[in-house]
Amino acid sequence: MNKRYFNYLLQNNKRMFLILTFIGFIVFPFNSFLFGFYTFYQLYAYTVMLTVAVFILPVVNYKFLYKSNSVDVYFNLPLTRKQLFTHTYVLSVIELVGPYLLNVVIGMLMVRRFELLPTAVFIVLITSVGLVALLSINILITVKSNSLIDALICSGVYSVIGGILFYAFMFFLSRYVYARELFDFAEYAKYLIFLMSGFNYTFDYNFLGIEFANIDYIYLIYQVAIIGLTYIYALYSFIHRNVEDAGQVSNSRMLYHTLIPIGTLSIMLVATYEFGLGDEMKIFGLAILFIIYLIANFIHHRDLKFRTKYIVIYLSLLLLVNVLGVVIKSTRGFYLSYMMPKNYDHLTVNYNFHFNDGYIRIEDPYKTPSRYDYDVTVKDRKLVNELQKLMLKETDTYYDLKKYNDDNFYFNGRLKVVYRDSDGNELHTFNYAAYSDYKLKMLALFIDYDYKVYWQKYTDSGENKEVLLTKDMLKSLR
Repeated sequence: MNKRYFNYLLQNNKRMFLILTFIGFIVFPFNSFLFGFYTFYQLYAYTVMLTVAVFILPVVNYKFLYKSNSVDVYFNLPLTRKQLFTHTYVLSVIELVGPYLLNVVIGMLMVRRFELLPTAVFIVLITSVGLVALLSINILITVKSNSLIDALICSGVYSVIGGILFYAFMFFLSRYVYARELFDFAEYAKYLIFLMSGFNYTFDYNFLGIEFANIDYIYLIYQVAIIGLTYIYALYSFIHRNVEDAGQVSNSRMLYHTLIPIGTLSIMLVATYEFGLGDEMKIFGLAILFIIYLIANFIHHRDLKFRTKYIVIYLSLLLLVNVLGVVIKSTRGFYLSYMMPKNYDHLTVNYNFHFNDGYIRIEDPYKTPSRYDYDVTVKDRKLVNELQKLMLKETDTYYDLKKYNDDNFYFNGRLKVVYRDSDGNELHTFNYAAYSDYKLKMLALFIDYDYKVYWQKYTDSGENKEVLLTKDMLKSLR
């Protein structure tokens, strides 16, 4: 490390450090050190500050890459390119994490909670890993860009493109996956939508009682890996960067060449969810999307030249969506509807269905508190197994009839089955249609396991008459 140059960087950029520290001091939620919680506005304000810092710092510190005169000056300094990049990288980390750590220490000293200081500093260091990972990604994008505008645009798009692609695919998949709520898998999406996750995780841990065992160390390792990989790739790109690239079109494969097709694919997936595959998909919508796709490429290349590869890529994306739809349908939604959860404490069955002249009420023997009137708790694993067999038969019926995304399929009512942990938290959710035979078989199961099933019948006088049902009486219900 060249100490003279690094000291020069610190002296020349101390204004940015002081500004971020001052703003952070104004909006930092210091009351958390006293009461153990953050007010919404303080948390939001500090989140915005960190968000802006992560996007702005790389562009500010590496802005010399975008002007040919500046590049000539910096690349002719008595420093290796590795030293030049590394010094600027470390400066960016200090400017981001330094104000955050400093405000935590100031807050502890102000409220005299010295016993919490080691824990607070540890939490800051843990959460700062995520911030540095985001910073490293944006530094890589900045180094790969050839202009300030490209750096800002691509950093912004990268911050949301993973989340957009994930949710678009979930919408697309949900058209062909029966019953199961796919957002049960959202927990695993954090690895894909890392950039879109925002900075709320910075405040996930309570300063007054952290449980170190609850820290997601796998996710922490994932963030460290991102830092290492992006640093190495950014350093390599910086060292091999051509001086003539300054101000030119950004032709890196990881920028527009990747972002434009991914964005187009995401829109196609959502459109397929709305209109279906094949003839059902609106030709007009595809034409409009193609025009948008062309405009994005024209802006990227800074010309109006039509290239054959535009059509090839667009048709390839359209083919990919259709092939994916065929595969999902042929595999019955990747068999996700048939994958019954194994790790849970009990079920909650919400039965929202009726018969011609009345409604069903099942008495909950466990008296479990619920937000819904028609909920019943199931803890007997034998009954759970019987219900699951019934659910699988219902799933077969759905796929045999090919009622993809058809709301009329649920005309006779719905059955919501929620798998919960011992604290009552939702783990997995399934939503089934309530066929008449399916309803009767389910009610018969509950009666077999000594649940009290009532028929709330409406009489001609308008009164609500409740009758305790037996299995023989179920045959009369339609």
